[in-house]
Amino acid sequence: MKKHIKKAKITGKKLLKVICYIFVVSFFVHLFWEVAHSFLYNWNELPLKNDIYFYIPRIIQATIGDGILMVCIYFLGLIKNKKINWVAKMKRSDYTLVILAGFFMALFVEEINVFWLGRWSYTPSMPLIPFFNVGLTPILQLLILPIFIFKIIGFFRMLERFS
Repeated sequence: MKKHIKKAKITGKKLLKVICYIFVVSFFVHLFWEVAHSFLYNWNELPLKNDIYFYIPRIIQATIGDGILMVCIYFLGLIKNKKINWVAKMKRSDYTLVILAGFFMALFVEEINVFWLGRWSYTPSMPLIPFFNVGLTPILQLLILPIFIFKIIGFFRMLERFS
């Protein structure tokens, strides 16, 4: 029984390391995306402010949220595959899971923050997805970047020791 408890602690440490890898890689990739598409948000309309001291913390906050969503997507794959390093050898069903989870998470975040809470609004330059009326770039962000981030992690073999 003691061996089982000890093994669980090691698994917990491994899982924490994997989460850290995913979050750190995700943070930098999503930070680039957030800055690149930030001109599509209306920084002159409250509650946003066109002020560098407001902009930087807001972009970092959004990027941290993106990292948390990435970890959630990872956990969905972990539950499905029951392997801590499932992102190293993704199957077609894993890609489907990541894309669908990313789409619905992004749609939910945009719907809540744009229409219900009014935390941000779009400029006329933001392409909208018909029927949903949410921005295309935040949806694409969670469709494309999770796969890209998992590929980066796989390419650099960050999870090989967890097999």
